[in-house]
Amino acid sequence: MIKQLKAVIVGTVLFAFVATIVVLPGSALTAEAATGTTESSEVIPFDAMTVTVRRLPNTYFAAVTGFLDPETVELPATIEIAVPEGAQLIWFGEPSDDRPIESAPRFENPDMRTVDGFDIYTATLQHEHQAQIEYNLFFNPVAEAGDGSYILHMEYTPLTDLQALRFITNLPPGNQIVIDDDVEFYGLNGEGERQYGRTFWDVGAGRMITTNISYTAPGGMGTPNESRVSDGIIVAAVSTLVGVVAVLGIVLVAKRRRAANEEY
Repeated sequence: MIKQLKAVIVGTVLFAFVATIVVLPGSALTAEAATGTTESSEVIPFDAMTVTVRRLPNTYFAAVTGFLDPETVELPATIEIAVPEGAQLIWFGEPSDDRPIESAPRFENPDMRTVDGFDIYTATLQHEHQAQIEYNLFFNPVAEAGDGSYILHMEYTPLTDLQALRFITNLPPGNQIVIDDDVEFYGLNGEGERQYGRTFWDVGAGRMITTNISYTAPGGMGTPNESRVSDGIIVAAVSTLVGVVAVLGIVLVAKRRRAANEEY
């Protein structure tokens, strides 16, 4: 099992669940354009982030979402968000809790620079206090354990300090989570699949956070099919507000925790 897990981890740059991805044709996601250039030199750090690794029938994709506190940050606001170096994006924009992502504003020409194995994108939020960046995973982030279960490995290194960092993944019907006190249930996604993950508090800038989700599956159904189809990429992009509502609560909870600690 250790050798298999190492093979998964070694196969990545800084995300064990991220590999080379393909570009989604722009015509598939025509949306209100959001500016991708900065309007000021000041970059506003996110208060909380979520990293979603979603399994589709034929592939995996990832979405990283950053949240600003709407009570303290006025728009427009310049933000930065990172993906592995060389990653080609599916979608990058401003998701909303009250409309589908295919109609949400997206960044057409974001600034990008590469630093220490990351492609860091800079953009200006005009409409929402959150930014989401998506990319398709064309390698398998799952290792099979010796007991027949499966291990999905996720990693992320934030650019700045975070009050909270949450990892989320989905389990298709027929898969069962391996009981773990640290794993939380985050409800159902739009396809009725159960979502599980972990939340890490007070994460420092540049600190790599890793987590494993273990599950069981019927024979031959522990990972997606080996074939890759472009249709899965489109489905991923238009259906991924996975966990957005749940993570909005993270910022509020973290603020209450911090306020309570300061009182004592």
